[in-house]
Amino acid sequence: MFKQYILNKASDSIIGTGVRIFLGKLSIEAYPFTKSFGVELALQDDFEHTLHFNLHIPLLFSLYISYDSKFLLGNNRMRNIVGYNYGRRESSLKVHHWCLWVDLWSAEDTYGTLGGKWRGLEYCFHIDDFFLGKIDYSTQVVKMGHTSITIPEGYGYEEKEYEGTWKKEVIIHKRSRWFTKKYPRYELEVEGGVPHPGKGTMSYNCEEGACYSLGGPYANLPDLKAKFIENIQDKRKNYPL
Repeated sequence: MFKQYILNKASDSIIGTGVRIFLGKLSIEAYPFTKSFGVELALQDDFEHTLHFNLHIPLLFSLYISYDSKFLLGNNRMRNIVGYNYGRRESSLKVHHWCLWVDLWSAEDTYGTLGGKWRGLEYCFHIDDFFLGKIDYSTQVVKMGHTSITIPEGYGYEEKEYEGTWKKEVIIHKRSRWFTKKYPRYELEVEGGVPHPGKGTMSYNCEEGACYSLGGPYANLPDLKAKFIENIQDKRKNYPL
């Protein structure tokens, strides 16, 4: 039986749509104007023993071909030859996230134990590190001090003021052959924590819990304190789940 329909939204395609065709046990998907590069051949026992072949050519297309390969994997002797039992084996060459990913018949033990002594070869070559130098991560404390934060009453709790400490940091990413990037960050720690009900999803989180700290790329200390209060009120309102 032949069936064809248009797919909606493909994150790898610039225009976001493509075509999928079914022809018996064969499935073909094609997306124009792809943003990545790679070639992949994989065997996966997903209850259909599927053989996958994927090809991505930048700015041209992405092609996905799948075939029900029971004729190959349904034979135990053939499984032993290819070092395959149950799960996934993959050979691929892919480029994404500034990395060259190489897999040579590697085993992805997702559902069970893969047979054979050969576990495969997996290697990642970081293109950006090779040309720009590896990133040296460091943190610089710019300023720190004491503060107080008032949690308003509500949801069974009275208004109360808590003491804590805060600090402003700069996260530094430095490469030997590229510009240094700096990311500001604020962090707040409350002495003793601010109580809130337990989440109530497991036996260990049914009792009252507490929030002790919060940090992130906030613009200033008032924004951080406002977010901390919002988190506490949200937990007091919605817990236990």
